[in-house]
Amino acid sequence: MNDLMRQKKLSEIQSSFRPFNLTAGKGKELFFNGECVQDENGKIIPEGDGFINICYNKSGLSKMLSNLFPYEFSLRGEKASSIEGVLQGIKSREAKLQRLVFKYHGMDALNTRAFFLFDDWRNTQTLHWQEVPVARNSKEYQDFLDELYIAASGNPLFERAIKAVGSKSLLHTLGGTDASNTVLTRNEFESRLNSLKEIV
Repeated sequence: MNDLMRQKKLSEIQSSFRPFNLTAGKGKELFFNGECVQDENGKIIPEGDGFINICYNKSGLSKMLSNLFPYEFSLRGEKASSIEGVLQGIKSREAKLQRLVFKYHGMDALNTRAFFLFDDWRNTQTLHWQEVPVARNSKEYQDFLDELYIAASGNPLFERAIKAVGSKSLLHTLGGTDASNTVLTRNEFESRLNSLKEIV
């Protein structure tokens, strides 16, 4: 199956994905299917019998499936060092600056968001790919996210990490839910990663 077919398959699977229900407990506790995924102090529980809660500051698959993890891949002819580098890079209107940000991973990639505060994409709800504007709330942007995750899954280590998940559900309780305030909501992230399990 080529990348275009895989992208179409991912889009089909994730479009029918239903957000996971989390149950609140006392304090900041959160539960998924009866298992605690976040304790009363808000501390992430990285893994349980039925879930993996993705968090770069943890270890194992919880860390390795984070967008910040250093997986090299190519997207539309551009080289990237992490998914996070791409997600931060598309905030830039300038192709040259975008390419530089694509080279980052880990907290360095996340922290590049500070470069774009004076020209905040949230003001126009517009992101850019090599100086071509893309509306945040468009189907074009959702297709771009599908393409991004398919490209990243071409990295054999990322693919192996996805396969290692088995039947566990992938959560990201740290993720934001307001699409106007983040380039990737919790549901956009969880739907794609969980759908990838059926493709890789």
